[in-house]
Amino acid sequence: MREHLGLPRMDLLGHSAGTNIATQYAARHPEKVSKLALIGPSPRAVDVAITAETRRELAPLRKNEPWFPAAFAAVQAITEGTGSDWKAVAPFFWGRWDATAQKHHAAGQPSSQEAVALFAAEGAFSPKSTRAALASCESPFYCSLESSM
Repeated sequence: MREHLGLPRMDLLGHSAGTNIATQYAARHPEKVSKLALIGPSPRAVDVAITAETRRELAPLRKNEPWFPAAFAAVQAITEGTGSDWKAVAPFFWGRWDATAQKHHAAGQPSSQEAVALFAAEGAFSPKSTRAALASCESPFYCSLESSM
């Protein structure tokens, strides 16, 4: 798209799972990126692990939210290996869980399980080289952790 628009450089924004793609582009083509913004980033492309302990530690920061009891129970079950209800923990991935966020979340769910499998397939990302390339990238970089999870 950058080439199609005739832009020598562009500001690049990635959100959620899209941050994996944005970091890959910035790592491979740093000379084409003026600024990089990652909002609610996914750590997959740079191989940052979010441990079960970290999830359980951060979740109570949202304890005053009306959805917290059910979502926290799901987090506990997932982190203990006894549950897999990722839909129930969705509020943790948003800065706020109002009607607009819920609508946006629902619209953003993948419709192709094959695409999901390919996106996360072995070898889809090269974290070591991506981290090295991003470390040497001279473009301004902004990262916003939009939620506590």
